Amino acid sequence: MATQIARGRELLVWYGSFYAVATVGCLGAFLKSRNSAAIVPLIPLGFVLGYQYDLAYLNKIPRIRGMAEDIMHDEMSLMALPEGLPSLQTIDAARLKK
Repeated sequence: MATQIARGRELLVWYGSFYAVATVGCLGAFLKSRNSAAIVPLIPLGFVLGYQYDLAYLNKIPRIRGMAEDIMHDEMSLMALPEGLPSLQTIDAARLKK
C-alpha cells in the first residue's frame, strides 16, 4: 500500500510538471490569438490533476477501501463466480479430461 501511495505521489510530480507547462503554453496561445479554445484543454487536465492530488495526499484511498468493503458486505452477488465454487469432483474431472 505504501508503494502505491509513493507511486501516486511520484506520478503527481510528473503530471503537475506537465500541467504547468501545458498551462503556460495554453495561456500563451490564448494571449496571442485571443481564442478561448486555446485554454479549453486546461479543464479536463485540471480534473485529472485534482484526482491525482486527492489520490496522493488526501483521503481517496480510505474512501476506495470503504467502498470496496461496502460492496463485499452489501453486494456479495457482484463477486460471485458465474458457475459457483468448483467442487473437488469437478476439479478432478477437468484435470482428468486433459
